[in-house]
Amino acid sequence: LLDEPTNHLDRKAVEWLKSHLLSLTGVTMAIVSHDYAFIDEVCTDVTHYDNGGQLGKPCRFVYYPMTFSEFQKLKPEIAAGLPRIDNGPPKSASQPASEVSGSEDVSELSESMSSVSVSESNASEGSGLSTTLAKVDEMIAAGLILPMNFPDPGKPEGIRTFRKPVMTLKKCSFKYPETDRYILKEVDATVTLGSRAVIVGGNGSGKSTFLKLLIGDLEPEEGQGEMWKHHALRLSYVAQQSLHHLEDHVTSTPIQYLQARFRQGLDAEVAKLKSIALTDDEKAEMEKGSAIYAIVGRTTKGNKPWYEFQQRGKMKAE
Repeated sequence: LLDEPTNHLDRKAVEWLKSHLLSLTGVTMAIVSHDYAFIDEVCTDVTHYDNGGQLGKPCRFVYYPMTFSEFQKLKPEIAAGLPRIDNGPPKSASQPASEVSGSEDVSELSESMSSVSVSESNASEGSGLSTTLAKVDEMIAAGLILPMNFPDPGKPEGIRTFRKPVMTLKKCSFKYPETDRYILKEVDATVTLGSRAVIVGGNGSGKSTFLKLLIGDLEPEEGQGEMWKHHALRLSYVAQQSLHHLEDHVTSTPIQYLQARFRQGLDAEVAKLKSIALTDDEKAEMEKGSAIYAIVGRTTKGNKPWYEFQQRGKMKAE
């Protein structure tokens, strides 16, 4: 049983997995995947699970004893509506991605989409996803879907333009304990307020390690590099493996989980980061009389950060 087996794999790893699965004999495989070229080469049968885009109607399995490319030809109206990462219709599974490019790609997609129509009469066999998305506004108005709105967090104090850095790494190196090989060596990075960056690279190249180093979940080798984060930056971190966050909330609903995680306006997961977690000595120091035990506000006056804090032995008003 393989649930999205190619999600975190680069091209070479996908090729290895495909070859390995094809080499197996005398086994049965059930695969859920949006990598249609992969399932076309590996799978001999297709099962479509759908409810025709009708909210509340139970989904059902429809079995097709054929490859995915054959399924596309038999049911183009279904194949065109299957979800893809790029929100476009799936390319022909038998056509390599490298053979489709430029203006030809756009025109072919336009022609294929123009020939697909979804109506009430063919919704049960057509694109359930397209039907559902087309009715989102109607379903919201009817109260069947509750909209979720995220407020604009605004700019941190002292940051007036989107080009100003909010996080930086300078000459940072990192290797895991008991190993001699550096995963990252003298890395420089700058994140600005307007950044929408993606980190690309092969499996094992250090992408996740770099991200953990940037946010403070890992610390650089002692004496090698500097890490800086704007004092008013509100950081949120979603790990590659969801269990990293969800292991303490397996019985919660999504709404309950979000309320628990962000109930104070900050991401509670950030407090678990290695660079932020308090040591036992620091915790003991915070228990002493007149010790500062909470930061409740922050701002910038001139070029200096100012903090509003709570101190033991004093009323909140003080």
